[in-house]
Amino acid sequence: MKRWVCGLLLAASSALACAQSAPAPLLPAQAFFARESISQAQLSPSGRHLGFVAAAGDARLALYVLDLQQPGAQPQLRAQFDDVDVQVFHWAGDERLLFSVLDREAASGWYQREGPGLFSVAREGEPSKVRELVQRRSLYAQTVRTGMRREQALDVRHVLLAVPEAAGEEVVIGRWGDASRGEGLVPQWLNTRSGATRSLSSDELPPLPEGAATRFWFNERGQAQAVLLAREPFKLALLRRLGDGWETLYEADRQALPFNLLQVDARGTFWLLKAQGPAGLQALLRYDADKKAPEAEPMLSLPQFDFSGRLIEQDGRLLGLRFEAERLQTLWFDETMKSLQAQADAQWPERANTLDCRRCGQADATVLMRSHSDRDPGQYWLFEAAGNEGKGAWRALARVLPGIDPQRMAGTRLVRVVARDGLPLPVWITEPSTPGPHPTVVLAHGGPWVRGGYWRWQAMPQFLASRGYLVLMPEFRGSEGYGTRHWKAGHRQWGLAMQDDLVDTLRWAQRQPQLAGAKACVAGGSYGGYATLMGLVRHGDQFRCGAAWAGVADLKLLLKGSLWVSDDASEASRSYGLKRLVGDIDKDPEALAAVDPLQQAARISAPLLLAHGDKDLRVPLEHAERLRDALTAAGRPPEWLLYRDEAHGFRKPSNQIDFAKRLERFLDTHLKQP
Repeated sequence: MKRWVCGLLLAASSALACAQSAPAPLLPAQAFFARESISQAQLSPSGRHLGFVAAAGDARLALYVLDLQQPGAQPQLRAQFDDVDVQVFHWAGDERLLFSVLDREAASGWYQREGPGLFSVAREGEPSKVRELVQRRSLYAQTVRTGMRREQALDVRHVLLAVPEAAGEEVVIGRWGDASRGEGLVPQWLNTRSGATRSLSSDELPPLPEGAATRFWFNERGQAQAVLLAREPFKLALLRRLGDGWETLYEADRQALPFNLLQVDARGTFWLLKAQGPAGLQALLRYDADKKAPEAEPMLSLPQFDFSGRLIEQDGRLLGLRFEAERLQTLWFDETMKSLQAQADAQWPERANTLDCRRCGQADATVLMRSHSDRDPGQYWLFEAAGNEGKGAWRALARVLPGIDPQRMAGTRLVRVVARDGLPLPVWITEPSTPGPHPTVVLAHGGPWVRGGYWRWQAMPQFLASRGYLVLMPEFRGSEGYGTRHWKAGHRQWGLAMQDDLVDTLRWAQRQPQLAGAKACVAGGSYGGYATLMGLVRHGDQFRCGAAWAGVADLKLLLKGSLWVSDDASEASRSYGLKRLVGDIDKDPEALAAVDPLQQAARISAPLLLAHGDKDLRVPLEHAERLRDALTAAGRPPEWLLYRDEAHGFRKPSNQIDFAKRLERFLDTHLKQP
């Protein structure tokens, strides 16, 4: 009756009342899992041109260049393909751009058969003049046609290592050798215009000691300043350039490195990350070359977070530090940038505003800003100092996801929950705008040795919150980003204390007024899928249901492998890393059997949504199939979803949307119905 009356009323005041009382229709799943309309933007070294990767509607992502010196200039297309998207690009000087590609429409199984390639195009070049530098598929160099000439493209084993500022159109690439023979990266110069390669001189790369190079650090002239060598399967050595040779800074076990090298600045200063304090939080320090040790006092240490970020340099000057704490932040040393940051933060409060400047402090300075929040996927703005009668002016460029209205999104916040043993647990909460208490989804992240949550817009939590669910994302012990103590607390705690952290988070939320209701499900992918299964094994009284995708279900298969099952785990990871972090199945079979979802399948009684990709090599399909068969034999078959040609995770947009819809129906059935 109310809807019919509202349709008939014509008075302005009545129409407004109807509009205010009628709930807005739910955004479809397609809106949350849509592809970004603009994925990257970057100023050229001179600041006179803007390069960006964008797409209109369902078109492929393409590379564009905008001349900022010409008033009213339109973006010029520089690279576009019918079957792949431009992925990431770099300016190689002011006249040339480098980029890689991927197929955003393909399932993730294709990523196991293709590389990103490497291509180049002139700033004023036509799309037909794009040059292939590194192939996407073949392990052998092939002759390919570029324009009117025949050129030689490098094989897929070549990767981009550095784009030195002072090297013009040349960049440093590396070729991966045969790992079975202990071969590592071999760097070379690559001319982005001609495709020609040449070796680094002895001045640029002195002869290396024994070991396989796994990473290099170069200066702005392309001279190697540091190298990380793998000397044994489980040992790494960090070497520092010293004249015509190398000085060893450390040689240590992979799991017990004394520090990590973050960056080498233009002055040759080594910037390190080193654990400090009782929590073992990674602080940013400089290396004291005279004392041959890290400096005692850190340049920056963050309370409750590891430093994760980079130095911002320009023309040999250190302008600031950009890092991720609870939010993405920038600490500027340059007074001009500090003032501009304050201006941007005042104009766009409660957002993370990241600025990248060219010709900083000059009358014709140009600044590119990306602004985002927990409710907004992001917007790009351009500040031109020469505009607005010399006062400067901001110009809106583009929104990352135009189909998302930030006003209709949920807020995300970080809280600290105390686990049963006293360990502080960071927990990200995405809360619906409607009054609580809410039905709840405990969303366990994958990894598990990664940081799971950030203060930014994320598709799955926002989608679930839009459907009325409170989303709890615990940074359970073992998660990185919160100190060595928090990470080490998760060693050999799969299914044990790591599992307790999920339940402790839920119980805390249920004690908060108007937050979590009594009805809850657990969900997650990869390790999060394992945590989902063990949540139903150990805490079936807490969770009404579970949804696991690409999840580990068979610990024996994970830890020992099988001649009959293909996966991407190396023998070194099984004989070393997994034994230390998960457990030794030969020495502790009973202990691991108690936390093995497959062997504990009889204890799973709650409804389960089980999804997997048939090309998954990280967690092979056999994990899900074996668990499905065990549950079916016990009379409790799961809701089964198999996505063809998907690997570890779902990348094909239609599959992402299909899975989101099925997950929504599954949760509604078990959390919203009596």
